[in-house]
Amino acid sequence: MLDLDDSEEHMFHHGATGYGVEVYGGTPNQREAVFRKQFDEPIVVVDGRNADSSEDIVKAALLAMGTDEEDIEKMYSVGGRELRRALDETESNFVILEFDSLAKDVQTSVAQMMKGVAEQLSSDDVMLGYACNEGGAVVNAEFDLSARVRSWELE
Repeated sequence: MLDLDDSEEHMFHHGATGYGVEVYGGTPNQREAVFRKQFDEPIVVVDGRNADSSEDIVKAALLAMGTDEEDIEKMYSVGGRELRRALDETESNFVILEFDSLAKDVQTSVAQMMKGVAEQLSSDDVMLGYACNEGGAVVNAEFDLSARVRSWELE
C-alpha cells in the first residue's frame, strides 16, 4: 500500500488538486484503494478498461455523478467542458483507473482533455487521479503534463 508521511500526503493532495496524481504498480484493486483512502467523498471512479474513447470516459463519469442518460444523449458533444462543469457542481473527486489500458491515441486524447479540465476547474477541492500499471503513462500521453502530474509507486 502507499504509506505516506505528513509531508508526502500534503504533496499527494497538492498534486491531486492541481493536474492530478498518478499511482502505479501493485494490482488494480490496490491502486483503486489508494485513491479511495486518499480522496474524500464524493469520488467518481471510471475504469479505462471499459472505455474506447474520451467520450466514453466522460459519459461514465457523468452517469456516476447522477446525470440522466437521456440528458447525456441530448448533449451536442460530450467532453471536457461537460466533465469540468459536473465536477465543479458536485465537487466530486475523479479517478481514471487503468489509464494505460486505453489505446495510445485515446490516452493522448484523454490526457489532453484532463489537462483542460484541470486548468478550468473552479473548485480548489476537486482532486484528479490516474491509476496505471506502469509509471509515466499519463505524462507520456501528453508531454505538457510531464512537470505537472506527480507519480507515486505502490510497493
